[in-house]
Amino acid sequence: MKQINFKAIITALLFLWSVIVFFPGSYSVDSWNMYGQMISGKYTDWHSPLLVFTWKVLYASTGRFFTIYIFQMLLYWLFIYLLLVRINKNNIIFWLGICLSVGLIFIPQYVMKDTHNCIPWGLASVLLLISGTTNQRSRFLIICTLLLLVYGLLTRMNAILALLPLLYLWLETYFYQKDRVLKK
Repeated sequence: MKQINFKAIITALLFLWSVIVFFPGSYSVDSWNMYGQMISGKYTDWHSPLLVFTWKVLYASTGRFFTIYIFQMLLYWLFIYLLLVRINKNNIIFWLGICLSVGLIFIPQYVMKDTHNCIPWGLASVLLLISGTTNQRSRFLIICTLLLLVYGLLTRMNAILALLPLLYLWLETYFYQKDRVLKK
């Protein structure tokens, strides 16, 4: 009999709980402007076209405006799961991490480009950390991490300076001095 993944079940339940409690999510004025651009098809350069495009793809496949909120919450809980997956469930740090992630839920339930920038970068950072500690450097992991970094940048273009250290770590992890990444 296959062992049940306790951490995946906890994370999935917290994902469902957070989606239900905060449904349909909170939207900033910028988010409603992006929604208007997505509906009208008339884009400006004030907001990220990638976030509007992501919302358009999700909206076209479901017909529901709140799919961007569910997508954002899915990325958040995937980030939390990957962050805590290697910590023993009997360790106090694991439970503190769960409590902290629930306490911080007020940030990702708010749909805005800042949150949509930070969550993919957090997810990419965790993938870099996992790759650096396990020496897993598969092509799939390399591409996923780079796509998350680029997606985060293209949702908030003026964060390019914040991307540089992450991009440097990405290059170090996958292409250069692979054994000293954790020290950096």
